[in-house]
Amino acid sequence: KTVMKTFNKFSLIFLLMVFSPISQADLKSDFQQAHLSFLAYIDEAGSSFDQAWDLFEKLDANYPDHPAVQVYFGSMETLKARNAWMPWTKMKWVEQGLDRIDRALSLLKPEHQRQFLIATPIALDTQISAASTFLAVPSFLNRLQDGKDMFAEIQQSTDVSALHPELQWRIYLIGKSIAEQEDNETAIHSWQTKIDELKINP
Repeated sequence: KTVMKTFNKFSLIFLLMVFSPISQADLKSDFQQAHLSFLAYIDEAGSSFDQAWDLFEKLDANYPDHPAVQVYFGSMETLKARNAWMPWTKMKWVEQGLDRIDRALSLLKPEHQRQFLIATPIALDTQISAASTFLAVPSFLNRLQDGKDMFAEIQQSTDVSALHPELQWRIYLIGKSIAEQEDNETAIHSWQTKIDELKINP
């Protein structure tokens, strides 16, 4: 009986180790690595698309219901369309990415306004990433209004002037993108002035 109890005890410990959820620390570390790889690819600073894709694909497998993971992986899917040859394959990736971003926004909860994976609150980072992607996809997909709505929500819920300059820069770029797509020269100049005043070298 003693042997059996000991065996059952260690079996239970083993099962808990194997099937226990991945920790928040693991999520933060893995996300930061993937995020840096994503930024390096966007900035053409050495990271390849495949490197960033592999990291976010693993994150997606482990955290399918995390809004930050889903919004970035959705953005990656829209970017994957650039490398596709066939028009229908391009459309598949763009639509799949946009659907994932829509789902990421639906996963946001009040606590995400106070939680961080990088220097930006999860909710705000998810909203900024979503708006930026909505405005970057082809106009025939009719996502301009979604981008504008998300931008308005960011401005209403956030004191942008109190944010870190690099975060302000990301938000001002969204404003400028909207103005450019609406051919609003006055607004373009206004947003560009705000961007220049930050003195950030992207």
